[in-house]
Amino acid sequence: MMVCLFWTIFFAIRLFRGNDEPRVTGTILLFYIATTILYTDHWLYFSDCPSFIGEWSYLIVNLCVYPLYYAYLRALTRT
Repeated sequence: MMVCLFWTIFFAIRLFRGNDEPRVTGTILLFYIATTILYTDHWLYFSDCPSFIGEWSYLIVNLCVYPLYYAYLRALTRT
């Protein structure tokens, strides 16, 4: 969770500073935002702090992550 949070902050700063490829950075940023939310929901669940919002965000983000894996891999392997 902390690693994904670090990369979320890193790519957010990189995107808003205006790098060379904002589309690729935006895709990677979206991926890391989703994974940070997903791992935060895991952390809350295994810390015996489940909540209604945590369960719904886990459900929605879990479904969103799979297409983002594809977009993430395409963003990393572009020439």
